[in-house]
Amino acid sequence: MIPTAKEFFKQKYKELNVTWKDGDIKHFRKEDVIIAIEFTKLHCIEQAKVISEKAIVPQFTKPRLDRVYKIVDRDLIFNAYPLDNIK
Repeated sequence: MIPTAKEFFKQKYKELNVTWKDGDIKHFRKEDVIIAIEFTKLHCIEQAKVISEKAIVPQFTKPRLDRVYKIVDRDLIFNAYPLDNIK
């Protein structure tokens, strides 16, 4: 399962030993989580755009095996993973 942004921050702070001088694990701000979510969504949207522009799937017809190209459905790419799942 993919962690939420909050869970990811907690895990990374612990893994990277991000602590105060007394050794306590630092806490992150709510705003940091919101920023991370928005940043992730921007990259997901951009990735979907690039894939939809460049994705061509070669298909072969029988019996001559002539190459035929079919464009991938853009809606499928943009809706494959709802941005609402990024929390």
